[in-house]
Formats: sequence, structure tokens, C-alpha cells
Amino acid sequence: MIKMKTILTSIILLFLGLQQSEAQKPYKYYEKDKATGQKIYGFIDMDKEKTLIAPQFYNANEFREGLAAVAVKKEGKVLWGYIDITGKFVLPPKYEDALDFSEGLAGVKMDGKYGFINKQGEVFIPFKYPRVDNFVNHVAMVWNPDLFKSTYGLVNRLGYEIVPLGRYTSKFTFNGDFAVVFAQDTGVNGFFGGGKAGLLHISGIEAVPLGKMSREDPSVKVGDEWRVKVFGGEPLSMADLNNIILEKAQNDDSIFFKLVMYLALNGNEEGYYHLGARLLSGRGVAKNIEAALYWLNKSAETGNADAMNDMGICFQTEKKNYAEALKWFKKAADLGDGHAYYNLYLLYNSGDHVEKDEQLARKYLQIAAEKGVPKAKELLQ
Repeated sequence: MIKMKTILTSIILLFLGLQQSEAQKPYKYYEKDKATGQKIYGFIDMDKEKTLIAPQFYNANEFREGLAAVAVKKEGKVLWGYIDITGKFVLPPKYEDALDFSEGLAGVKMDGKYGFINKQGEVFIPFKYPRVDNFVNHVAMVWNPDLFKSTYGLVNRLGYEIVPLGRYTSKFTFNGDFAVVFAQDTGVNGFFGGGKAGLLHISGIEAVPLGKMSREDPSVKVGDEWRVKVFGGEPLSMADLNNIILEKAQNDDSIFFKLVMYLALNGNEEGYYHLGARLLSGRGVAKNIEAALYWLNKSAETGNADAMNDMGICFQTEKKNYAEALKWFKKAADLGDGHAYYNLYLLYNSGDHVEKDEQLARKYLQIAAEKGVPKAKELLQ
């Protein structure tokens, strides 16, 4: 069972790191072209005493994460790319629009739609959204602007759409891990009708369904704690909200997957394991073997024997790398994992890509049975 726990960040170290990076990066400025009067952008140092990148760009954003989005004008078209601090293009100008990099990804526009790329220029999230925002706390807002009824969704840092575009008609303003969300009905002649409010967790899980809380007065202070007011019930504490999310996750595979993604992205060791296991099994999500191995390995690095056993299964059944499978089964068995002992029994009893050894196989079977593995106990009866 997954336990909700606070993910702590070292604010002091983060602040110092940001101070250092901000002081070292170039800052944009502009001059006017003497011939055309058009603004052209370049970059200077923090003290504005030295030009670092000469003015040459049609438009420019500030540097973020070591790269800056800049625009050039070619044959009447404005195209965006990314430069490093030397002024060299690392991603050529080919995008119709470009946002800053955040958490290693940047929203860019091609053929009228936005998607996300990584710093190698590889498409990470396909070009399918009318508008996107930067990543903050592992999520980015996507939306479809409309004069009467704009709609909003969320994608996470792993590339999954955790809130489908169109469910909500309000932007997400998270206070901690929660945001009050709205769905606005369209009334006569396209104008807004009555609306519904709910409470969304940043994982994409609705803690309070739409229509179950007030739009105008969603919270109340009880003692020293602010609680969420809901129709027909007592105000919900933070512990209540966490329990609601856990209960939903335990009863719905797709919600469970959203929760373990959130946990893994926030450094939770249980999240590493459960995310890897779900990606391996395909339960609640499409199978992704490479991603499964990545997260299972992160979990194994923390000493999780279940993750090591699952690594063995993945290498045996999916990758057909039996030497690696044997290595991981032995690692898990050394930590006392009964299922790993049973898997070693299967290998040595069958001689499947290892030298058959019935005596050793019997030993592993007995240990697995002693550790309560049902199949091992059945075979010894």
C-alpha cells in the first residue's frame, strides 16, 4: 500500500543554486537597426557592461536552463530556435513559436499546433494542442482558447495527459498540490450558463468531484486548519483529501497510475517501484518496457528486492537477456525475496538458458516455500 508523505525540498540550496545561475547567464537587450528602425535583440552580462551576444535576432526570450529561444525572420516568416550562451544555434530556427525550457522541456509550435521537445530537439509530447504553458512542479497546462468557452487540461513531465483537454473551463491555480477547478456550461447564444466547482490534485485526480463544492465560498477555517467545504458533508481536512485520493487509486487502475506518476516524479521510492511495475505489466496504462526498466532500476537502487525481481522478469520475458535476468533474480534472492527464489528454481529446474541443476533448483524451491510463495508450497505438497 502506498503511503502519502511530504516531499521536502531544500529551499536554501535551491535558492543559492538559482542565485548562482542567474548571475552567470546573459540577459537580453535590444538596439534599433539604423537602416530599418526595427528592434534587434542581443544579450549582455548582468551588470550591462559587456555585450555577450551581438544584436542580431528579430525577437528573443531570456535564457532558461542554459538556452534561450530566439527568432529570425526569413522570407517574411518569423521562425524560432534555441541558442546557447555563446550565441550558437543548438536547435535551428524552424518553429512558429517557442516557449522557454522548463524541467528540460519546451513548448514549441509547428503547423499551427503546440507540442513539447527536449534539449536534443526530439519530440517528447506530440504537436496537438492549440496552446501550452511551461512546466511547473512536473505539470504543464494545455488549453484551447475560445472567446466564449476556453477549455483546459494538464500534461505531466512523463508525457502523459493527466487531465484531458476540455474537462475544465478555468485555468489551474494550484495552492500546494490542489486547485479549485470549474466547468462552465454554455447557455443561450453561447454565453456562460451555470457553473460547477470541484477540487483537483496536481496528479490529475479529482479529490472533490465537479458540482460538490461552492464556487464562491470553497473553504472554511476549522481551528488552525483551512478545510474544503463540500455540499452535504463536513468540511474536508488535508488528511481527508489524501484518504479520498488513496481510496480512488486503490479502486481504479488509471487513477492509481496517475498517483504513482506523481509520487515518482516527486522522489517517492514507493512511487518508483509501482510506476515501473505498472509500465511492465501494462495494468492501467500501455506497456513501456524501457520506461519500466528505468523506474524499476531507480527503485532497485534504493534496495527494493521486489524491483530487482521484476527487473529479472523483464530481462527474461521481454528483453530475452537471460544473463541479466539471472543476475537480478540472484540480487533479489540475496535480500530474501521469496519470488526471486522461485524464479531461480524455474530457471535451474528447466535449464532455460542456464545449466540445469535439479539439486540447486530443489533448494531454491524449498526456500521459496518457506518464504510463503504459494506456487512453491503447492509443488512441495
